[in-house]
Amino acid sequence: MRFTGYPSGLVEGSGLTQKYGCEDRDDIFNPAGYCNPVVDILADRILEVETYDELAAHVRAIDRIMRHDYFIVPVWTLQENWVAYFDMFEYPDNLPEFGLGHLDYWWFNAEKAEALRADGALR
Repeated sequence: MRFTGYPSGLVEGSGLTQKYGCEDRDDIFNPAGYCNPVVDILADRILEVETYDELAAHVRAIDRIMRHDYFIVPVWTLQENWVAYFDMFEYPDNLPEFGLGHLDYWWFNAEKAEALRADGALR
């Protein structure tokens, strides 16, 4: 058994073949060595979809296949996000779903950083 993560974006795309494709089954990004030819077909078709509904249908189909294959056992799941950071960043009050850990939505506050330096927390 191997403990690892499978990070992904909010919308799946070309990374599916790298993480779960037969061609990349021995790649570092596919640590489980997962290979299912039907998932390969669906993952390739995801790159050609034109609507969100098509994307959702393909991703749901892949999800059902992978659940049936039982190759991942979710562990260490929480209902909340734990994030540790120096208090020199800010983020919007209304974050997108699952957006707390994505630094794309955060910004640097120079005044807070200077206060941390003055307190000796930062060099």
